[in-house]
Amino acid sequence: MTQVDNSNLWDETQPIHHSDPNEAYLMTAYRQVEASLHSVLPPIDRPITHSIAHIANVLHDSNNQATKLSTLLNHDSQQTLVLAEEGGGKTFTMLTLLRGAIRRRLSDPTAPLPIYAKARRWNIHKAPPLVSWLSAQSGLNATAIAEAIDSGTALLIIDGLDDLLQKYPKSPKSDFDPRDPFMEMLPDNTPIILSTAPNDPLATTLEDAHIFTLQRLTTTQIEAYLTSVPIVQPIWEAIQEQAIVMQVISKPFFLNMLIVAYKNTPDALSDLANKDEGEIRDAIFQKYVEARYQQAIAEHETRFRLQQVFDILGLVATKGVIRYGTGRVAMVEVNQPHWDDMLIVDDLRFGFIGSSSPDSADFMAFAQTMNLVTPPLDGIGSCTFVHPIIRDLMVVRHCFPIETKLTSYTIESLTRISDPRKYEAFAEVLEGDYKLNFKLQAFSALDGDSSTQATTTMQALAQTLQHDFFAGRIRDSLSKRIVNH
Repeated sequence: MTQVDNSNLWDETQPIHHSDPNEAYLMTAYRQVEASLHSVLPPIDRPITHSIAHIANVLHDSNNQATKLSTLLNHDSQQTLVLAEEGGGKTFTMLTLLRGAIRRRLSDPTAPLPIYAKARRWNIHKAPPLVSWLSAQSGLNATAIAEAIDSGTALLIIDGLDDLLQKYPKSPKSDFDPRDPFMEMLPDNTPIILSTAPNDPLATTLEDAHIFTLQRLTTTQIEAYLTSVPIVQPIWEAIQEQAIVMQVISKPFFLNMLIVAYKNTPDALSDLANKDEGEIRDAIFQKYVEARYQQAIAEHETRFRLQQVFDILGLVATKGVIRYGTGRVAMVEVNQPHWDDMLIVDDLRFGFIGSSSPDSADFMAFAQTMNLVTPPLDGIGSCTFVHPIIRDLMVVRHCFPIETKLTSYTIESLTRISDPRKYEAFAEVLEGDYKLNFKLQAFSALDGDSSTQATTTMQALAQTLQHDFFAGRIRDSLSKRIVNH
């Protein structure tokens, strides 16, 4: 396994310089990033946590050479791009970089002032000024941010440019990238570290940007990791011959989820044999939530059943990815006995309103104990899912199988997630005996999706679809893609 030493991000024995006017912000940000790291990758066991943190942060440069994480903080490039698949350790890496940058600034007040933000929280319609947006995201006052940017002493760490593209999908009929206004407002005198997906066109259009990639874990890395800690070694023995399982857990997020799910029941891993990738992800997720539920009820009394957790969070996830006009807010009645509360969903944030039942607040607290949701750093009182993969798996569970769960919002919900099984669902609706409005939704979902998977799905449908109207529409859509690309 490639060995990369990240220890020089900051020596914890170095003193904090209390002369820094931004010390309070830095200390608060440090506590928040520690909490966020634990929510992205919850500590199960100290040696395990350290081990997975190590392998999830092996970067490779454009020459495929292993690179120290600290290189990104020392680089002289104005823009640095970190590429990783969803679940590949991208956010964990960005938060680790933020923690290192905070530590460095605390020990050296002349070091760059780190400011972290999630790109997804940018609103393309409101387009707030950069400084005010960063202030709302980081908690640092706008004056300090403006001074740091103007003097070139800031370090911007912006996570998830691909999430912004998912929020505002790019039309295959246009070359306009909805992230262009966001990129144009970024300063050119300030070091910026951005993260996005490996196939993001930005990786080829950003001039002079240094690009680093978080690659999938190799079988050798997974073996070294699982066999290094005795309590999880039986997991390796159970899966080492299961090639598809190994493919799924080559993403660190799923590897961590697998350990939580099967640490106490490694024999149950035999149930994953002969399943496809999607079925394996669902099975791991089911066991993961069950394990977190059992751990939570062992520590805290609760009246919530496991099925209630799935039902409510599935509803939250499914509603939360739908666009509701310009307001993006949905009011959802929760059909639970004795609940008079309403669920309010605004993009990825959600919460309950109502005063007649204590169940809503208790449910949110319990879901946080299970490490499925977490309060946002801006403290608005609502919650978010700890990771988009958790949200997407909840959506899939809530919406599948299509033949029994198809409703007016199912297609729209699936459109907004990254799980590739959505394309199978769109094709099934177009080919099956479903209402015309559902077919129109499925076609629109494919037509508005510029990904290779959407194109491949439409190419297959163009050959097999018996519905003349939609077959013609699909052929027209494919022709326009060829012209535009």
